[in-house]
Amino acid sequence: MHGKLTLEEIKNLIDSYYEERSQSLDDERTEEADKVSVRIAEILSEIAFSFSPNEYIGIHRKLFQGIYKHAGKIRDYNLTKKEWVLDGAAVLYGSFCRSCVVS
Repeated sequence: MHGKLTLEEIKNLIDSYYEERSQSLDDERTEEADKVSVRIAEILSEIAFSFSPNEYIGIHRKLFQGIYKHAGKIRDYNLTKKEWVLDGAAVLYGSFCRSCVVS
């Protein structure tokens, strides 16, 4: 392909690529990275932005919808995990906000 592609065209190409493949664990991680990268580009191309709890939740939903069941939900526990992209180094994620959790 030559020329410029829209984000929608790129998203469709990525979706088609992964639909046609059988997946290993490494492929799932690569698929996540590919899909989330396009979604980040979409968010960055939006004109309006406000950093509020609702915006944060909306961004999380946009990035991870169809990838994780918890997309767009506030976690109610602290999280530490080893990241493959960092060669197994542990990442300490920010503490969850007890007052932000909707009952």
